[in-house]
Amino acid sequence: MWLFTYGTLTRRGRMEALAGRRLAEPVVAWLRGYRKHDTPHGYPIILPDTTAGAQVEGLLWEIDVKDLSAFDHYEGTDETPPFYYRRDVEVEVAGEPRAAQVFVGNPDAIWPSRQES
Repeated sequence: MWLFTYGTLTRRGRMEALAGRRLAEPVVAWLRGYRKHDTPHGYPIILPDTTAGAQVEGLLWEIDVKDLSAFDHYEGTDETPPFYYRRDVEVEVAGEPRAAQVFVGNPDAIWPSRQES
């Protein structure tokens, strides 16, 4: 399976520490319909964005399904509220579509004050 990354998980050392093994070289990929946002926590998130030209450049890593629990925990999908949600997406690699997973930010966890407005 494929995991699209765009922030801290673009680092080989972090990816391999979480997977527990050496991974194949990632490839550059584009995710359309999303935009990357900086957060006050020092790491980025992506959120859906329907404006023209919205896209995120990142890396596509080949991982095993068994690796997902480590990545889910790292990205805080098990927190309340979760920091990220893992979603199925289609990315573009060298002009070709490819199915992948991605961690999409949860703005309610990142910017809790937004809930009050």
